[in-house]
Amino acid sequence: MFILILLFFVCFPISVQATNEFKISQNILYSVNSSGVAVVSEDVDLTNNYSQIYAKQYQINLSGSTIQNVTGSDSSGNIIDQVKTVGDTTNIFLKFGQPTVGKDQTNHFSIKYTIPDFAKKKGNTWEVQFPVFNDLVDIPNIQITVEVPSSFGELSFASTPISTTHVLSDKTQLIFTPKNPSNKILLVFGNHQTFDFTLKYFLKNNQNTQISTQIPLPPDTDYQNIILSKIDPPPENVVTDPDGNWLAQYNLAPQQTINVIVNGQAKIHPSKPNPTSINFEAYISSQNFWPVTDPQVISVAQNVSNAKSIYRYVVNTLNYNYDQIDFAKRQGALQALNYPNNALCTEFTDLFVTLARAKNIPAREIEGYAYSNNPKVKPININSDVLHAWPEYYDSASQNWIQIDPTWEKTTNGIDYFTDLDLNHLAFVIHGLKSDSPPPPGSYQTSPRTKSVFVDFASTEISPDVAAPKINVELGKLIIKNQNVASLNHFMITLDGHNYKLDILPPYSTVSLDLPPVNYFLSILPQSQYYHLSFQSDELPNPVSTTLINRDHFYYLSLFIGFSIFILCLGGIIVTASFKFHEKNS
Repeated sequence: MFILILLFFVCFPISVQATNEFKISQNILYSVNSSGVAVVSEDVDLTNNYSQIYAKQYQINLSGSTIQNVTGSDSSGNIIDQVKTVGDTTNIFLKFGQPTVGKDQTNHFSIKYTIPDFAKKKGNTWEVQFPVFNDLVDIPNIQITVEVPSSFGELSFASTPISTTHVLSDKTQLIFTPKNPSNKILLVFGNHQTFDFTLKYFLKNNQNTQISTQIPLPPDTDYQNIILSKIDPPPENVVTDPDGNWLAQYNLAPQQTINVIVNGQAKIHPSKPNPTSINFEAYISSQNFWPVTDPQVISVAQNVSNAKSIYRYVVNTLNYNYDQIDFAKRQGALQALNYPNNALCTEFTDLFVTLARAKNIPAREIEGYAYSNNPKVKPININSDVLHAWPEYYDSASQNWIQIDPTWEKTTNGIDYFTDLDLNHLAFVIHGLKSDSPPPPGSYQTSPRTKSVFVDFASTEISPDVAAPKINVELGKLIIKNQNVASLNHFMITLDGHNYKLDILPPYSTVSLDLPPVNYFLSILPQSQYYHLSFQSDELPNPVSTTLINRDHFYYLSLFIGFSIFILCLGGIIVTASFKFHEKNS
C-alpha cells in the first residue's frame, strides 16, 4: 500500500510525491458570481502507471485564500476524511473507500469548495490571480475553465494564452491549459480603468528677468485618454513635443513664485493600434542613462536577439531591492549591470531600453503611476512621489509602440507583462529623445519629502461635451484654439481648397498655422472678404462648416485705399501746383 500526497497552492498542485507512479488529469471549473465569490469544482483522474501501486489517500493544501464548504466524493461516496485550517492554509485530507488497483486503472473523484474573495474589484476592473505550480516532479494534465458574469466586462489582460472564449447570455467563459505551471496567471476583466488625479507643481523664478518655463501634463496615448478639468493658474499655452508629451507653458516675472494645481481624469484602456512612423535613429541613440555604445553594453547585447530575449535577460538578471524604495535615485543601465541586486524600476527600464537600442530596436521610457494594492508584489511608495517606470519598444512590423513591465514580472514571480499590460499603468511623461527630460510630475516640489502626486480610482466618470475649437485668421496665420478639457485627435481642416492635418490638439492649446501666400491684388477683391472652411476630428460627430471674416482682406484693402488716397492727393497737389505754375507764367 502506498500513500500519495499531492499538495496544492491555493487551488493548484505545487508539490507531488511519487507522481511518476501515476498520471494525473484535472479539469477545474471556477464559477464566479457578481460579488467575486467562486465555487470551485475539480474533477480528477488518477491513473496507475504500475499494477502493484495504487493510491489510498490524498492530501490537498489550499493556501492564500479562505476555503469554505469543502465536499468531495468518488464512486463509493464521501471521501473527505478531515479539514484543517491554519492561518490562510486549508489542509484537506481525502480517503478513498475503494482504491483502484491495476495498471492503467483510473480512480475518478471530485472536490468542491468555495473561495469568497477569488475575484477582486479594483476601480472599474475585476482581477483574478491564479496561484503557481511549484516543485512538480511531473506536470499533470490540467484544463481550467473560468466563468465570470458579463458585468465584469471584456477580458482586458491575460498573462497566459486563452484557447477558447464563449460569450454567453449572462456570463463569459474562458478555457485554457497552462503551458508552464511554474508561471503565475493573472486575468483582468473590464473595458477600461479610470483614475482621478491631482498634481501640484511649485515654480519659482530666482532671476531678475522674466523667464519662460513649462511643466508636463499627463498626455493622451494609444492606451489612455486624459481630461484636464482644471489648471490653476491657466497656462499661456499647451504644446506637444516629438515624444507626445503635453507641456504647459508659463511666463514668470522676476522673483515670482507660483503653485500650479492640475485636476483631471485618466481613462486607461487596451492599446489601440495606431501605426506611427518615427525618427528611427533618434530612438536608438545613446543618452545620459542609456550608454548604448559602452563596451560592457555591447558585450551583453551579443547574447540577446530581440525584444523578448532582452526582456527575459533583464528579468532574470536584476533583483528588486525593496530597501532602496524610500531612497530611490535613478542609476542608469551600467549601474544596473554592475550592481544587479540593487535595482529599482528605473534600472529594469534603463537596462531594457539600452540593450534594445544596442540591438537597433527603438525603445524609450515611460514614467508615471501604477496602481498596486500590494507594495511587496508591485512596489510603489505611497508616502512620497516615487513614481513607477516601465519601457516601450517600437515594433517595426506593426509600426506601434508596445508597453512592457519587466519590474512587475520580477516582483510578482512570473506574471507575464511582456505579452500584455494591465490597465493600472498611467503615463505621466515619455522619455525617448532625451532620457531625463521632461522631469515628471513629482519633480516640482518645495522639498524632497513633500507629496505632490495624488491618484485614486474615480468614483464617477467625467463625460464632457466637446465643442468645436475657436478658429480665426490673423495676418496670414490660421489660429486654432482648443478650449475643451479633452484633446481633439486627428484634427483635419480644409480652408478654400487647402488641407491641414494635426495629430492632436491638447486641451487649452493654441496652434498657429501659416496660410498659403495670396497675391496682394487678389486679396483685396470682394470675393476675398471671407474664408470658407470645414473641419473634423475623432471627437466631433460630424464635419463642421463655417465662414470666417478675412480680416487680412480689410487690412490690405484699407492699405490700398489709404495708398490710393495718398496717390490721388499727391497727384492733385502736383496737378494744382503745375496749373498754378503755368497760369503764373502765361
